[in-house]
Amino acid sequence: MTRVHASYGIAVLLAACMACGGTDTTVVDNPISAALTDDAAPLESPFDPSLTYVGRYGSTQNHSTDRFRFDVAAFRDDAERADAETLFASHAAHLGAHPGGIPSVQTIGTYAKQLDDTIYAGVEHAVFAGLEPSIAPKRALLEQSLAWLAAHRSAGADEAIARIAAAIELGGAHAEAPADLAGAIAGVKSGFLATASISKPFGFYTWSDELRGIWQQDRLLQQPLTTPAACSFAQAIVADASRAARYKTLVDLYGRLTNPVRATLVDLLPIASDASCTQHGGELAFLSTSRSAEVGLYETLYPNGVPPEANLMQDLVDAIRSGKIDLAPKPESGWYQYQEYALETLLVTDKAEERSKIAFMARYKKRLQEAFETMLTQHRETHAKQSDSATTSAASEPLTPDFRVEPLATVYVRHARSYVFLEAALDSVDGPSLLDKGTAVDSHGDAGETLRARIRRVRDLFYGLYIVSSQDLGMHPKLDAKGDPEPSTWSALASAAGSWLGSIAQDPIAGADVRVMIPIARIDDTHARYWAVIGVRTTLAGYSFIHGMDVAAPKPDEQSRVPLPTEQFLEVTSSPTPLTRDELRAICDQYKTADAIKAAIEKR
Repeated sequence: MTRVHASYGIAVLLAACMACGGTDTTVVDNPISAALTDDAAPLESPFDPSLTYVGRYGSTQNHSTDRFRFDVAAFRDDAERADAETLFASHAAHLGAHPGGIPSVQTIGTYAKQLDDTIYAGVEHAVFAGLEPSIAPKRALLEQSLAWLAAHRSAGADEAIARIAAAIELGGAHAEAPADLAGAIAGVKSGFLATASISKPFGFYTWSDELRGIWQQDRLLQQPLTTPAACSFAQAIVADASRAARYKTLVDLYGRLTNPVRATLVDLLPIASDASCTQHGGELAFLSTSRSAEVGLYETLYPNGVPPEANLMQDLVDAIRSGKIDLAPKPESGWYQYQEYALETLLVTDKAEERSKIAFMARYKKRLQEAFETMLTQHRETHAKQSDSATTSAASEPLTPDFRVEPLATVYVRHARSYVFLEAALDSVDGPSLLDKGTAVDSHGDAGETLRARIRRVRDLFYGLYIVSSQDLGMHPKLDAKGDPEPSTWSALASAAGSWLGSIAQDPIAGADVRVMIPIARIDDTHARYWAVIGVRTTLAGYSFIHGMDVAAPKPDEQSRVPLPTEQFLEVTSSPTPLTRDELRAICDQYKTADAIKAAIEKR
């Protein structure tokens, strides 16, 4: 059996220097405190020659008998503490400043988030502009409904006209509406724009005028309608069979792209012209925001509104750990639910495949909770418009493990399967045209890659990272779900992922700024609660081998001290007007530290 550890020699030298008195041996706590319980050691496993593979530098490795202790190492001195608290804008910048580090699960998640934004933006563009002849522009549905309502005037129709016309104009087009409703249309627009907590675009929706227009058009159409207006709007939609079919497709699309929507006009379509329509109860909207597990939890916990002292992220973490919330996707679930499910084992490590090889110490579990918090924030920011809110040569037996990436295999494979779901779901809603003709869209416009190619690129990266992690831990990959790659492809997937990991610090996507902020709940008229990622700092991961069944702390020279890029999370109360990415990043650049940044955001 051969193991390789790139920083093995460094670890030995540090231990030697400490022994001779050449290094300050003062040990100070890592800021991550132990709040959970340490795992017991996994059971021993026999040697399995089929798990032999060729590592990064051509060395043969097999970890089938190895078991690992994952902890967070204490700082040796104040300089190490200060370095760990320094915030970087990107994972590439952090990795460049820490040559001994490895990409963390957050590095991978944030890399994928940059591509997720381009996928979602590409779908938004395709739906907005249309892909003739197969996908009609969203605006056509609105304009046709507006024309029907203008020919069938009533009080409810006029209210719907004002809403639709205002939305069309916010989307960047001229609305053909009755002249006598010009004042009403202007009033709807001005009232909507005055409510910045709803109307102000942020996230990738600031990339272009088109995306800003999509944000404002759709956010206005998400607002509740009175029952008469909703019935009139439903009549306009159902008056033409192709229009009704296109509307139902839009509802299905956003239900699969994010999650099932809270309110639509679908239930009204069969009764739109009946007197019973006006008796319909419940919230009604053209196409509202989507449901999510976290907001459903907060609505249950705080039926009278979120109190100022609530810690919403901890509420969510506790509910997942206790089993009060089940994140497993259901038949009606959307892509966002699959992404949340991919993060579950960061909080409930016993559900992870890799638990059979790893004992997670309490402090490492806290580090994984931080990863959950920031990765969920990044995922929600992609879905912002649709989200609801309330080495060296091999040594024969090195002392410490070597990983190419933070080996949280279950997180990676669940993410891979979320893209399998996304591709199949979008094909089922709009046929192959959307993914084959639609293109990814980034901050410069058309990214030159079809949506299908981009989805598959991220999918295959996650599958490769799963296989790499399985190799590093000495596990057999369990790829037997529908859509998983065939065994004949595993070696190529792992090789591609391994090569990518070796050059990730030079990848411009990994150099993307991670700092984002997303509203999660409205507190009152002047305050909202936000989740924010304000930079990348260091967690010193302490990795070691387990011998026998003892999971006590190892000797210093038997524990690697690997700087993991760790995103800094904040839950903060501030003005209900959200910050754009640029506005948040300016605050971060000015105030530097987490405490100062939080104070500056709170003062808004």
